[in-house]
Amino acid sequence: MLKKVLIANRGEIALRVLRACREMGIATVAVHSEADKDSLHVKLADESVCIGPAASAQSYLNIPALIAAAEVTEADGIHPGYGFLAENANFAEQVEQSGFVFIGPKADTIRLMGDKVSAKHAMIEAGVPCVPGSDGALPDDGEEILKIADKVGYPVIIKASGGGGGRGMRVVEKKEDLLQSVEMTKAEAGAAFGNPMVYMERYLQRPRHVEIQVIADEHGNAIYLAERDCSMQRRHQKVIEEAPAPFITEEERTKIGKACADACKRIGYRGAGTFEFLYEDGEFFFIEMNTRVQVEHPVTELITGVDIVQEQLRIASGLPLQYKQEDIQVEGHAFECRINAEDPYNFIPSPGLIESCHLPGGFGIRVDSHIYQGYRIPPYYDSLIGKICVVGKDRDQAMAKMRVALAELAITGIKTNTPLHRDLFSDPMLRAMRRRVTKAETYDLLRYMREEVPGIHLRTTLMTGHPGETEQDFEELLQFVRAIRFDRMGAFVYSHETGTYAHETYADDIPLEVKQERMDRLMSTQEEIAAELNVAKIGRTFKTLIDRNEEEYFVGRTEYDSPEVDQEVLISKQDAPNLQVGNFYPVEITSADTFDLYGQLAQ
Repeated sequence: MLKKVLIANRGEIALRVLRACREMGIATVAVHSEADKDSLHVKLADESVCIGPAASAQSYLNIPALIAAAEVTEADGIHPGYGFLAENANFAEQVEQSGFVFIGPKADTIRLMGDKVSAKHAMIEAGVPCVPGSDGALPDDGEEILKIADKVGYPVIIKASGGGGGRGMRVVEKKEDLLQSVEMTKAEAGAAFGNPMVYMERYLQRPRHVEIQVIADEHGNAIYLAERDCSMQRRHQKVIEEAPAPFITEEERTKIGKACADACKRIGYRGAGTFEFLYEDGEFFFIEMNTRVQVEHPVTELITGVDIVQEQLRIASGLPLQYKQEDIQVEGHAFECRINAEDPYNFIPSPGLIESCHLPGGFGIRVDSHIYQGYRIPPYYDSLIGKICVVGKDRDQAMAKMRVALAELAITGIKTNTPLHRDLFSDPMLRAMRRRVTKAETYDLLRYMREEVPGIHLRTTLMTGHPGETEQDFEELLQFVRAIRFDRMGAFVYSHETGTYAHETYADDIPLEVKQERMDRLMSTQEEIAAELNVAKIGRTFKTLIDRNEEEYFVGRTEYDSPEVDQEVLISKQDAPNLQVGNFYPVEITSADTFDLYGQLAQ
């Protein structure tokens, strides 16, 4: 077993690795830049070494400084975490050549899977499904490029072989734009990654981003730990992850998981890794492999009970996997929200002093974060400051837990993207309908209007049966109506209209009879509210416009009502025989039913 591990990273992942080491009785060495001297993992480590100034190039990316720190502290292993040098084959190679254990794959494996072209070839040979595309780097011959695109089928996407993080990619929908797009992507790839090589793939229209977590040792054993859905992204950067993917069948999980585990054995993989796929219409298409532990690994740990970081440490120590595939059981459902120090809506970074900090807790809630009250977030690095993770018995319960956790999270002094996460979790239907307002904001606005404008009447129109609407979603809508008590409300059922966002994005998955039944319940609820509101008007006087003259009544409406759609005010001709259509009169309400008011001329 490793005796002392140097953690070649910072922030929450450095703290995560430190805790795993301490549980296993492994001593820890924290390295840090000058800007990170007060970071929590530095305070908790057995030893710490400053490796340079704030700039990453002079500290966390400084290979000689990292190896020197391992030498002076007599560490026997180096854990790279994620980011920085975690997938740098040269770093892994120099670590091993210097006599230390690199807690990750071999350098040759990192090189193989780090190049998207060679990775795709390796996966095809291993039987892992890949997106149809070029068999390698695109040639220089324009005619050949056009032939490849015709075979793949438009739209296509041009990708940099050495790219990542959403850079070095360009979608091409028309043949006439292809060659120019290829040249532009080549130039971008050469400037960003030092490698102008590009390849082509079919561009999938509405895929999900699904990844398979694997662990493999040096004794020929490899297992998969189910899958994660990471489709909720901003500019190709993940925002929310969940496990398992809510739409993957057990049969699909077993088939793709076994393919990934077999591929690990074939390429001689060592440690933890992740196969990333695009999933569409029941098919998986390999896009890349991450040869490291990932930010979102906690959701997999929460549903499998496997400590992935500890397994990394065991494997690096030469031990075999302590799990067989049949030992892995998926239990419950987990979510992870990435908490960033940034404006929640324009995403501008927000470094600075944390004045106060309250992190959530409770059964099924896990927080991975290095922040604390008084900690100053430096402006030099990624804005990730923590991860809120939850696990529940099912997806609905996990979402409820996350809503509670996000409601408890309170950080002052800086901006965080917590409000965005609250929006995303609190209002699944509003999100699906692309509404730019949350339920909470709607409640606050309506209450404010009633406070500021006494006597205001509120009306709305609501819809039932939008794609994806669950019974729980509908119950929340009923609760909203009961809470607000609209003065007037209409309703309609969702219909699939060609050309709308919903039609193009979602399946019309709610039966018409369910839509109608929900609308009937909604209107029944509103009728009860309307009857109560009408009774409350008895004895009050309203300015009333007379609309028409009938046999027994003059029929009018208050200033709050529209003709033909809203309730009416009926005034008996016996009490007021001389009213004129088109005139306003003060009318005192004497009685009421669900739909109409009855009154007399006010004295």
